[in-house]
Amino acid sequence: VIAIISFFLAFAVGSNDAANGLATSYGSRAAPLKYLLIGGAIFEFIGAYFCSSKVAAALPGKVITNISDYSEIEQDQMMIGTSVSCFLFIIGSSFIGMPISGTTTIVAGLIGAGLVAVFCYPVNYGINWVELATIVAYWVISPLVACLISLSLFSLVCYLTLDGSKWSLAARIRWLTLIAGVSLTFLALLVASLTWPGRGKSPDEGKTIYGS
Repeated sequence: VIAIISFFLAFAVGSNDAANGLATSYGSRAAPLKYLLIGGAIFEFIGAYFCSSKVAAALPGKVITNISDYSEIEQDQMMIGTSVSCFLFIIGSSFIGMPISGTTTIVAGLIGAGLVAVFCYPVNYGINWVELATIVAYWVISPLVACLISLSLFSLVCYLTLDGSKWSLAARIRWLTLIAGVSLTFLALLVASLTWPGRGKSPDEGKTIYGS
C-alpha cells in the first residue's frame, strides 16, 4: 500500500515541482515542450535515484522525534497519512494552477503526524522544533541566496555579452563561451560529487528506520 501511495505522491510532485523547474525554460521558449519534458523526466530520475538518499533518510527523523522507537505499524500509519495528505494537497494545487513546494508540503504533513503522536503516545514523542526551525530557516535563506546568485550572473552576462558599446562581437562570444563553460563545469562537478559511489548516500542508507 505504501509503495502504491508513494507512486501517486511522486506523480503529484512531478505535476507541480517538475513544472516549476521547467517553467523558466518553457516560458523563455528555450526549447520545445516535448524536449523539456523528456529531459526533465531523465534528470528528475537521475537526481532522485542518485542524490536524494540523504534527504529521504533523514527527513522523517529530523521532524519527528524518536521515530525509530515507534513500532513498524505506527510508522506505516504515520507515513501513509503523510503521503495521502501531501498527494491530495499537491494534486489539488496543480489542478488550480498554484505552484507550491513539494518539500514544504511533505514537511507540513510530517508535522501533522508528529502532533498526533504528541496526544497518542508518551511525552518523549512529538516534533523536533529545533530541527524544524533549521528547515524553515533554509526555506527563507535559499530564495534569497538564489536571488543574489541570479542577479550577479545575469548582471555579468548582460555586461559582458550584451553591451556592444564596450565589447566587440568576437569578445562577447568569447565571454559567453567562457561563462557557459565555467557554469557547465561547476554543474558537472556538483553532480559528480553527489553521484560518486558513497558520496550521495546517507550513512544509514540500506537500514530500516524501524526500531524493532
